[in-house]
Amino acid sequence: MKKSILCLLCYGLVFVAMADKMPVPGDYGIVAHLARRDFPDYRKRMDLLREVGVTLVRFDFDWQEIEPRRKEFRFEKYDRIVEAARVRGLTILPILCGKYDRKRISAPYRHMEEFLDYVRACVERYQGKIRYWEVMNEANVRMFWGDTPDAEKYARLLSSTGKLIKSIDPSAVVLHSGMARVPLDFIETGLKNATAENYDVMNIHPYCWKEVPEFELPARLNQLHNLLKKYKVDDRELWATEMGNSTGPNQMAGVYQIVEKGLSICQIAPEKTQLVVLSDDKYCFYSDEDMPLLQKKFKSVRAVAIAEISRLDPAKNPVILFAPREEFPCSELPKIRQYVQKGGTIILHGGLPFYFDVILEGDNQRRVSVGAKYIKDMRIGWRSWWIDKNIPKRFSSFFIPSTGKTYLSDFTQGQIITPCNLRKGDRMIPLAFGVENDLYYPSAGVFQFNSDFKGNVILCTSQRLSNNECCTEDRQAKLLGRNALLLKGNGVKRFFVYTFSNGEPRPATEHRLVYHRETHFGIVRHNLEPKKAYHAYRTLIRMCPDGSSEVKISRKGKLFIASWQTPGKEFRYGVWTYGRRPVATRIQCKGAITGAVDYLGKEISVNPENFVVSDGIVFLSGPESVHVTERETVR
Repeated sequence: MKKSILCLLCYGLVFVAMADKMPVPGDYGIVAHLARRDFPDYRKRMDLLREVGVTLVRFDFDWQEIEPRRKEFRFEKYDRIVEAARVRGLTILPILCGKYDRKRISAPYRHMEEFLDYVRACVERYQGKIRYWEVMNEANVRMFWGDTPDAEKYARLLSSTGKLIKSIDPSAVVLHSGMARVPLDFIETGLKNATAENYDVMNIHPYCWKEVPEFELPARLNQLHNLLKKYKVDDRELWATEMGNSTGPNQMAGVYQIVEKGLSICQIAPEKTQLVVLSDDKYCFYSDEDMPLLQKKFKSVRAVAIAEISRLDPAKNPVILFAPREEFPCSELPKIRQYVQKGGTIILHGGLPFYFDVILEGDNQRRVSVGAKYIKDMRIGWRSWWIDKNIPKRFSSFFIPSTGKTYLSDFTQGQIITPCNLRKGDRMIPLAFGVENDLYYPSAGVFQFNSDFKGNVILCTSQRLSNNECCTEDRQAKLLGRNALLLKGNGVKRFFVYTFSNGEPRPATEHRLVYHRETHFGIVRHNLEPKKAYHAYRTLIRMCPDGSSEVKISRKGKLFIASWQTPGKEFRYGVWTYGRRPVATRIQCKGAITGAVDYLGKEISVNPENFVVSDGIVFLSGPESVHVTERETVR
């Protein structure tokens, strides 16, 4: 017995020594599909990651590839990747599960014995080489969980998996599944069911595709911190292992064809017409980057704020393109109503219009669900599956009569248009139909008015036919740094960009609706050519390097200032505004500004009496303190 105990103690000391040799990860990571599409040139990609400055790389350890047949494990590919990462000083964060054989495994939690065998094989194989393990990706999403997401069942899976990992490697760090968005109810249910006993790091994916991150991230993270404090687990690290923005064309074939046909019905010739788009800093409501293919068809494009709509003459400005969102400041709807009443045409292509009211509260805004409260005044109508049981919850495809084509659709909610609020002389002309069980439901169309209203509304109720989850490459770069500093300034220890490279280009085809969002999240293109976001991430890491002090964020109106000290005790700052329009400011400093670069790393000069702040971060170095005061808005 004594001999056995001595052997175990010696083994433990050897293991600790091995663990100590593993590099301590920095604060910055990236998701790269190294074992999937990126594998042919994984070494080159790793070299580029080191050039950016990241020290953490996250990717799937795909179950179906590691265990193609029961109890037959194949690690050759992963051995090569793990060794290449070690040589380059990269720390790997494997995602346990990944793709699994759906013919053999209905859902991992239903096959716990097999799942734990796979986990055991992975952890034993890389003991002393890999320390961090994430237990599934986005377990609150059906596609990854394999069934209807269930927090109690995930808690049981995490419990079994976490205990197994720790039994093999006591120094291992177990990460909670990266939660899509910040699902407080899901997380709390897990904490009530002993999740807290079986993870070391909480993990979220707080994407802000549709929202201004300055409004959304601090509030979401504050709620999460309060929840973790409630269950006495607020002392553990919080990571965001996915965060990013897609630079897809923001254009779907379906909605483009619908709007094009709608304009024809309304007798509007784009090539002879000026299109009005919205660019409103007050409400952060923008359509100036939406539907670029459509915008190119018009003779010219004019950007206005919402307040300016009341001054538009529909004869000169006959069309307004709205952002593809379900929220709108409903206090401004009388302006829209008047515009349509006088003969204007508005394009609403982002789901159920005016479903959420945007309410300003000082320099913040709040979104409140109002349902169909305002659509009667606008003379448009819609119904949804949760209101009408005769409407299916989802449509499996869409049919567009103008092209005669049927498009496949994934996870599209049952939402239709109706003529219920029309007056005598008005008409509704369907332009697209959701299809389910060979039944056709009008989901997009033109509301053409010929009563006391004289204009038109082109409405698409399906968010899957439209797309507001992409942005330009320049905005992707600007948002990367802002997201990172907001997260770091609100208690997130480590930040991962999703993802390293674009996938192969996948334009819309005859049978698919979208220019696939997933294909365009990369900070480099498919051929590894850097995008602006590559330089933005590299600049962020250089200016706020690993080992820097806690980021502190202050706010004055629309201006944000993040501050920290580098490991060399140099004071640094990031300054930006969330509005699209630059703001002229004055800077008051205690100490001299010794350097300034923009969000892409370009050196710039700073005039303290006229310092222009934009929505791209400016990094300042040197002063012991910095105060920025708005002078005026730059037009």
